[in-house]
Amino acid sequence: MSFSTIYLRWILLPALWVAGFPLEESKTDRKKVDFVAGLVFRLECISNSQNVSWSRVPSQSLENISGITIKDDTLWFLPARPVHSGECSCLSREGNDTWETIYDVSVQNKTCPTRNRMQEVMSTKEFECFLPHIFELDPGAQVTWRNNCHPLNVTYCHPLNVTYSKVFPVNRSSEMEGLYTCFVNFTFEGQNYFAAQTTKIYFQSKDFVVTQPKIIYPKEETVAVTLGESYNLSCRALVGKNDMEETSLYWFGGSLTLSYKSTTLKENDRKYMLSVLSISEVTAEYLYRNLTCMVQHPTGFDSGRIILVPASQKERNYWIGLGLVALVFLLGAVAFLCRLDLVLAYRRLCPSAARCSGMCLPTVFCRDAVS
Repeated sequence: MSFSTIYLRWILLPALWVAGFPLEESKTDRKKVDFVAGLVFRLECISNSQNVSWSRVPSQSLENISGITIKDDTLWFLPARPVHSGECSCLSREGNDTWETIYDVSVQNKTCPTRNRMQEVMSTKEFECFLPHIFELDPGAQVTWRNNCHPLNVTYCHPLNVTYSKVFPVNRSSEMEGLYTCFVNFTFEGQNYFAAQTTKIYFQSKDFVVTQPKIIYPKEETVAVTLGESYNLSCRALVGKNDMEETSLYWFGGSLTLSYKSTTLKENDRKYMLSVLSISEVTAEYLYRNLTCMVQHPTGFDSGRIILVPASQKERNYWIGLGLVALVFLLGAVAFLCRLDLVLAYRRLCPSAARCSGMCLPTVFCRDAVS
């Protein structure tokens, strides 16, 4: 570590903080999305900031990629193709704060998209094809429906021409359970496209109980690490029977930029979420900081934290000693910059100092020494 880096970390940053200068804060989130080849999809930047930029990871422009366009800070796939698979980054800035969302895009050759909405059959009279952004582009778009990705059984339709409406009625019976996909044929900038959206209609048993999520690990953990090495920290949460789409599991560490991936698990009819925080290189900024893992759901939330400490006492003593050296250096710098003020203060406190040698003594002792 260079002298300039040490100076910046141990002296300038605390000085700026004390002086009231805002330090930059950043947050990175990761999401996985599955698209169907041949259908139109879009990605939105999860931010209210006016300063938004899109790129292909790592730091590649999206402007020259066929089938991808940016419209009103939204990334459109017109349509999605297998070559579009990869990571796309949305970076938004507001003042000194930055937010980055990295989408892991997977484009597959199949017929119907993965469901992105759920509705309970007994509490639903009808549901709508949830593609409002498509109907804004083309209010006259044509709609057709599929049940479990098969041609719709017209016995469920009231009336029969409902297969061409964007609103689908529900007769509130367990027979309605399944996946319902609406396909929309629309026109945009003179070109014809297809988009689709899938809703899951489910029947909820009477003994169903929504449970509050709970962090299994970590609670309050301390992990010994070695500076310069990489580490993966795991967070495991019990979700219970809750809808996974309403549950989020994420890490945050103040001003640190964190990179993590979350997955879902099922063990013995119980649902879990696992989030792995990846630290490519442990630096001094990570030591003695709260790395908090939080799970959130409309029914409540829970959190746990991990604190990283040096792996050996010798390394800890090294950083303590380095901090003391930096403190002495800072005091020396203050004394050097304020040397004139110190001399003037010295003369005010000891007017006869010019006739005395050695340490400044009280005035009475100075007079005795002269006499």
